[in-house]
Amino acid sequence: VNTPQANSAPHIVHVSVPGIPSGSGAEMLILGLDLEGIEVSAGSACASGALNASHVLSALGKADTASIRYSIGFGTTANEIDRAVSVTRRVIERVQKAL
Repeated sequence: VNTPQANSAPHIVHVSVPGIPSGSGAEMLILGLDLEGIEVSAGSACASGALNASHVLSALGKADTASIRYSIGFGTTANEIDRAVSVTRRVIERVQKAL
């Protein structure tokens, strides 16, 4: 988890996914999650829309690792979060096997 506990937006969670490269690996994650009904973004908010790492991820030493960003809305339920975690695990395993 790349999101700091202090001084960050409480509704955004950013994670790096070890074993999956940035760029095409991140794209595979996003597409796989989208097919399962989970909407995420690649990278950090400061490089929104880009598949490659931002300067922030580079500074954290995570430029070569795929990362995804979840934004949780006011109406998001605990069950939806649990489902997103479960689906994310499955998609990560699928992408890792495909690479």
